[in-house]
Amino acid sequence: MQKFNSGIQTNSEQYLRNYEHMESLLADLRDKVATIQLGGSEKAREKHLARNEMLARERINTILDPG
Repeated sequence: MQKFNSGIQTNSEQYLRNYEHMESLLADLRDKVATIQLGGSEKAREKHLARNEMLARERINTILDPG
């Protein structure tokens, strides 16, 4: 693989600001994904479970074959 030289200066003030901003966006995205993976709010989950209903992800996991 051919090596190329980058003009990015990782110690510049602009780079560091951009890096910090991207890190905050990624943290926000990770939080949102974690919430989504739970299957909604706690209130919505409790409502489904109180009616003895399976959550959407549980239903999908039940019908999928392993592998």
